[in-house]
Amino acid sequence: METIKNLQKVSLVFFIIIGLIHLVTSLIINRTFDLPFAFSALLYGLSSLKINLNHFYPEKKSLNVLLPGLGIISLGLLIYFNFFTPDI
Repeated sequence: METIKNLQKVSLVFFIIIGLIHLVTSLIINRTFDLPFAFSALLYGLSSLKINLNHFYPEKKSLNVLLPGLGIISLGLLIYFNFFTPDI
């Protein structure tokens, strides 16, 4: 459980740093690359969800498979929509 808490702390730092850079660059240029921001948001959100759900379901090992799987699927969909759909 300490690994997840450390991951949450580190991902919060990256989420804040990348989020601030994203906001500043989106004010300067119109189109930015959103995948690093989305990845750090997913990492922070899923690690926070794991920590909070672990308080309610401490014996559930399926969360160790479900949450990373959800993150991989979400990131895969973001990559697909970013690279393989036309810009409007």
